[in-house]
Amino acid sequence: MFDKPVMVKAVYTPPDRRGVADADNLYKSWGDILQASGIVKNDRLISWEPLEIKNPDKATAGVVMEIREIVS
Repeated sequence: MFDKPVMVKAVYTPPDRRGVADADNLYKSWGDILQASGIVKNDRLISWEPLEIKNPDKATAGVVMEIREIVS
């Protein structure tokens, strides 16, 4: 579990054009999931890199995240 600030890079492939959502809503949902799953202690610790959205593809739909602890 990350209990210090982290930087998250997300690459999102929607299943179709309707799946292309507002990035703010995606970040909020993903932050909630990362916290609920115990990956981060609190979603307030997350800073997001700009979202990369791929072309819609049902076969590869989903999100890939890279999480790095921010070292001062």
